[in-house]
Amino acid sequence: MNILFIHCNYPAQFCSLSTALGAQPQHNVHFLTARPDAASQPIEGVSIDYFDDPGLNEEIHQSSQVTDRLIRRAHVIQVSILKLRKKGFVPRLVIYHGSNGFGLLLRDVLPDSKIVGYFEWYFGNTCSQLLLGSSSLPALAYTSLRNLVTNQEILQSDASVTPTCFQADQFPQALKNQMKVIFDGIDTSFFCPGPASSRSAPLVLEGESGSVEVLENQPLLTYATRGMEPLRGFPEFMRALPAVLAACPELVVVIGGRDRSVYGTGAPMHDGSWKKTLLEELGAFDGLERIFFPGLMPYWHYREMLRRTTLHCYFTREFVTSWSLFEAIACGSPLLTNRSPATTGLLPSLLNEAIDLDAPVEVIAAAIIARLDGPSTQGSAFELPEDYQLAYCQNQWQAMLNQTLSQSSSD
Repeated sequence: MNILFIHCNYPAQFCSLSTALGAQPQHNVHFLTARPDAASQPIEGVSIDYFDDPGLNEEIHQSSQVTDRLIRRAHVIQVSILKLRKKGFVPRLVIYHGSNGFGLLLRDVLPDSKIVGYFEWYFGNTCSQLLLGSSSLPALAYTSLRNLVTNQEILQSDASVTPTCFQADQFPQALKNQMKVIFDGIDTSFFCPGPASSRSAPLVLEGESGSVEVLENQPLLTYATRGMEPLRGFPEFMRALPAVLAACPELVVVIGGRDRSVYGTGAPMHDGSWKKTLLEELGAFDGLERIFFPGLMPYWHYREMLRRTTLHCYFTREFVTSWSLFEAIACGSPLLTNRSPATTGLLPSLLNEAIDLDAPVEVIAAAIIARLDGPSTQGSAFELPEDYQLAYCQNQWQAMLNQTLSQSSSD
């Protein structure tokens, strides 16, 4: 069967699914992406095709910029599919990243294909403050209009998937009724606890911006994020560090991720850098030299960090939950998170030891210090539920795809 994945990034949320389908010789799998270096991460059995992603048109009204871009992206995808068709590749099944324009015009060029959209979010009014730092009418319009594309894509799709119940709850009931909740799946054969000795072993972590050496028995506090931004509790974590480092003179802090804003707005100074803004706000303090920013890390080093950490902090506002939370649990990392539908709402076992992200900085620092000193640093008391594990999720995906493919066009 001919199968087409569409995503700006590669392989992103479709890594495990495209790998599983590409490994089956009866399938011919293509992945259409805008990521120019996708070929540097080949997946056996998956062919990579590219499209040029259009940028924002800043000459039109701000509230229309995103919608305009997604419509133009839909046309680019049409052209890309027509090129594939001329080469003889006509997909029986299309799986695309929803809310991004990819599914808007698929029916016009693939009228007989089964189309499955993967949707992460529906933008309510609170999103304008969360993502844009404003609740003005233009800000509300900017976020709300994102839903125009989502609405149309769901109507055009044979099946629609969202990863968690929390994310499904963001959709209006009429659309939620059409959603299937299937998580991406954490590969627990890779993300799993290491030997007991790994909790105290020496370790060198390599990242794109440098390396960090952690000595034997040295306490390690970790934080990992795609982008250092308020949406992921980065300011609250940073502001707690002076007190934490003063109380723990041997502690090393490793902050993985890039100095960027992935979802929300950038900082008002330092060219949008929240890292530089927070470091300037905190100024010089004892222990500053024990904070390390290695940048993004290869998966192997990232996993070893989660296995070695004395305490891993995962903070987030009410938005899409990061995979890193589930990966940390799978690795047995001692964990501190905040109370939120995006964390304790998905994993109630985290609730008793979670913090309030809006608590005074002294309270957050005290919670980190207590966990660094507590008995739970010997390992995590949390377990990753089965419905977040890869094998279970792949079975759910396969069952959904089989059901979708078996439906007639009149169903």
